[in-house]
Amino acid sequence: MILILARHGETAGNQLGLILGQKDYPLTDSGIASTEKLAHAVAGFLRPPIDGPAEIGMVRPKGAIFTSPLGRAKASAGIFSEHTGWQVIVLDGMAELGCGEWEGMIRAEVAPDRPFIRKDWNDSPPGGESYQSALARVERAVEAIRKFESTDSAIVVGHGSVNRLFLKAWLGLDPAYAMTISQRHDVAYVLNADKASFWIDADGNTGQGLNAN
Repeated sequence: MILILARHGETAGNQLGLILGQKDYPLTDSGIASTEKLAHAVAGFLRPPIDGPAEIGMVRPKGAIFTSPLGRAKASAGIFSEHTGWQVIVLDGMAELGCGEWEGMIRAEVAPDRPFIRKDWNDSPPGGESYQSALARVERAVEAIRKFESTDSAIVVGHGSVNRLFLKAWLGLDPAYAMTISQRHDVAYVLNADKASFWIDADGNTGQGLNAN
């Protein structure tokens, strides 16, 4: 299976510098536009290349789109579905990690000078989830994707923190490394069957590894 891991498009909350967690915000116009471009770019890495509406008699690869249940991710998954014709399947385990009392607050005020909200694998915002406490639900989502029948390619749409957990579970990464991975809204990671990975952005730029600059 070739798996493409995307992050939802930019939201109004992201634009304001808020901590989202499981609090939802709509995609911005620019978030919709960049997700459209990213969906077009990643289509070229699917077997065979596909994009645009289906044509009569056209043979398409078997695939599915798996998404977080949060609205911003489902809206982004819908854009990918428009480009592939694939069904969208909601996986509750891919919801963003809860940030408890910090949800909806300005990040620079409650977590200043932190590259990531959580300081380590077991740290959590007040009343929120740590990577460790959310790992089991993400592992269940990974298992559901691995067992899904009639699929040789898949797109997964998640969030900044839960995608780190997904990569840890899918690739067997060390937790200390997994929690340092960043992902812009306009970048997707392409994970091949041999576990080689690279990134692609909405402009079609690519590079090796799991940290696009």
